[in-house]
Amino acid sequence: MGGCCCCPTSSRVSSVKGDARSFPDSSYSFEGPVKDRSCTDGIFLILLSVYLIFLLVGVGIAGVRGDPRRLIYGVDEYGNICGLKNQRISGANQSGVDYSGVKYLTVSQQCTDGTCRTKKQCEK
Repeated sequence: MGGCCCCPTSSRVSSVKGDARSFPDSSYSFEGPVKDRSCTDGIFLILLSVYLIFLLVGVGIAGVRGDPRRLIYGVDEYGNICGLKNQRISGANQSGVDYSGVKYLTVSQQCTDGTCRTKKQCEK
């Protein structure tokens, strides 16, 4: 049998001790470090299950009561969702704008005299 590219064929692994055996004989019985072992992850598994249940319930409530499109498409500073025809909101001056062809939200910041204003608008 030939060796690998950097290992010659004559390099065999052998024991340092001359009388060492490669496998234990039948008289050798290993009990392990601890005789009475038990599962210690039960409490953590219960806590993880409760956390995941609350997480899924929270995501479900947010999906039913909220509008996931606001996260996907973005919202301008007047509450209009980019990429959609919006409904008019009473009391909001520039709500109800048709942004059907405008997909992207641009966020810019204008600073004058130490005060900064963040401007969000939908653009192509």
